[in-house]
Amino acid sequence: PDLGDGFRAPVNASLPILFISGTLDANAPVVNVEALRKSLPNSHHLIIAGAEHEDFFMLPGLREQVRATVLDYMKGKLPAGMSLKASPIQFAPVKD
Repeated sequence: PDLGDGFRAPVNASLPILFISGTLDANAPVVNVEALRKSLPNSHHLIIAGAEHEDFFMLPGLREQVRATVLDYMKGKLPAGMSLKASPIQFAPVKD
């Protein structure tokens, strides 16, 4: 059922919010997060170049960087840059 216009209305909040999305993220695309942030003045956006939605806490190396960034954010410390870079995607050869 249709939840009405109130369901689709912009969310307004002054709470600190950290969004995390990847440039290959189909679940929370960077452009969607940036649109949402317009009504959340105390939000920040960590963008991970070359990452999908599931990569943030799964990829070795990246997992530690994201965890450290989130912990710093929770302690009130903003990172110098709000971006990280994932390792390039490795494709396994197809065997016949």
